[in-house]
Amino acid sequence: MALLPPNLFAFERDEFGDLNWMPLALRYRLDLCGLKLPLSTWQRLTFDERARLLGLPCEGETERRAWEEELKSAISSTGREELSSLEPWIDPEIIPSNVQEKISVLGVGMNVAQWKRLEPVQRYALCKLAVSKQSDRYFPQAVREFQPPI
Repeated sequence: MALLPPNLFAFERDEFGDLNWMPLALRYRLDLCGLKLPLSTWQRLTFDERARLLGLPCEGETERRAWEEELKSAISSTGREELSSLEPWIDPEIIPSNVQEKISVLGVGMNVAQWKRLEPVQRYALCKLAVSKQSDRYFPQAVREFQPPI
């Protein structure tokens, strides 16, 4: 029996154990790096490449950069470059345009100094909520909750 790949939740093992689909640990890493990877590109990687990528650490800035380089290297071996960047929620110096637009609609406003004071997970939440189908419901609530003082 083959060993299960690392970093799979127990509830994912039956459906994601072959790594044909993107497990949450991969999606988390992609989001941490601000990247978007098409499923078809993920599926062109070998099982061993997929498992290796899931086994690599990806927490601190240095690890994230190293993981992103490993991913790019694996993808380049497929002969196609299909990795794109998402909004830079990790970058505290830039308020993503879609977040800025949603905030402006609310009439609240947020400057870069306020954006910088948000926790990374709060910036992530605002970026995700800005494009969510539930944006009108949850985005204003999140902005009010996270709104740092000027």
